[in-house]
Amino acid sequence: MADISGRNIGLHPDAVFTYVAQRTIARLGTVRGERYPITHSAFYSEFKRAAAAVSIPDARVHDLRHTAVTKTLRATGNLVTAQRLAGHKSIQTTMRYAHLRSDDFRTELEKRDAERPQKRPHHVTKTSK
Repeated sequence: MADISGRNIGLHPDAVFTYVAQRTIARLGTVRGERYPITHSAFYSEFKRAAAAVSIPDARVHDLRHTAVTKTLRATGNLVTAQRLAGHKSIQTTMRYAHLRSDDFRTELEKRDAERPQKRPHHVTKTSK
């Protein structure tokens, strides 16, 4: 999202997601070559078309927020970073968004275990009585 937003910020005075009109349509007030905000219905239609194309026809636009929070948390391990990305006031909301699985915890534990200095095993020698 940052990449997409970054490429579009500043192209229109008050909209981030825009399109360039391919032709002049007087009844719509569009002029060929001018940039206009993408409407909610156009965005939604394109989203549903893309979701169907990747075999996820039931996907919702809101699912993207859950995915972004979960991926951010997995990449950074930082719940506060994920919270700020989502704009949540409450960390509990972020925790509901972040879909963690038990293998996420296992991976983190194994990573931390690998980072710990390894202790040398103590060898016990038998002594005769």
